Amino acid sequence: MSNIAATFEATGEVMAKFQVIDIFAVSFRPEPFVLGRVEGNFSVGQSVVLKKPDGRKFYGTIKSVEFHQPAPDQFSSVFSEDVSNNVEAGDLIVPAEGE
Repeated sequence: MSNIAATFEATGEVMAKFQVIDIFAVSFRPEPFVLGRVEGNFSVGQSVVLKKPDGRKFYGTIKSVEFHQPAPDQFSSVFSEDVSNNVEAGDLIVPAEGE
């Protein structure tokens, strides 16, 4: 995935989003792979916010974007500890800037 910044509407609303589909823990890394449907652009190192349905928020960064892509709009990513420890299917991850 390229290092292109998230797209913004004229209203300032963040257009990029990562809708979490599933989480896959693996033995060879401390953080799980998070599978999600992606709209817009994200980049490694980017600050993000995990938004829970109950209104809680967790702040972190994107540690990696994996090449495994099960569908055209789905990506596997790895997020920093605060996001990884709290993410569940159905959660929303958005860029922190403009949040």
